[in-house]
Amino acid sequence: MIKKSFEIEFSSEFIASIMGNFPEAGLCLTCISFDYEAMEFEFWDHDSSPEDLSESIIPCVIQDLNLRRSGFVKDAVTYKLSRKEIEHGFSLMLDQVIAGKLDGLGLTYENIKDAGYWDACCADSLVQCAIFGEVIYG
Repeated sequence: MIKKSFEIEFSSEFIASIMGNFPEAGLCLTCISFDYEAMEFEFWDHDSSPEDLSESIIPCVIQDLNLRRSGFVKDAVTYKLSRKEIEHGFSLMLDQVIAGKLDGLGLTYENIKDAGYWDACCADSLVQCAIFGEVIYG
């Protein structure tokens, strides 16, 4: 397959438009913190096992021990994403869209850079690509 060249300006507005969809959904990732000005986001992955940590790009430790003590969160892993990781995830996701691996999202090479085509499932897929390098949950 011939890889198409692709140019996009990752403005704060574009990223905020996409990431603003995420709180609506989260198959196994839960957005727990976001700062649109700094372009920093945190997610919990409730289904990660210790073996998965070696495969992930940016594992961090959960800071809020009260949630663990309450039993609400037991063995979750926290991932922190910055603008750099989101841009990298976008590149990985674009490759998968071009390859036809994410047809169910409704994104194409032609419309992926238009935030109006993005919904919560698309944003979830972007976050998974940024963290895991591919879509692994649904």
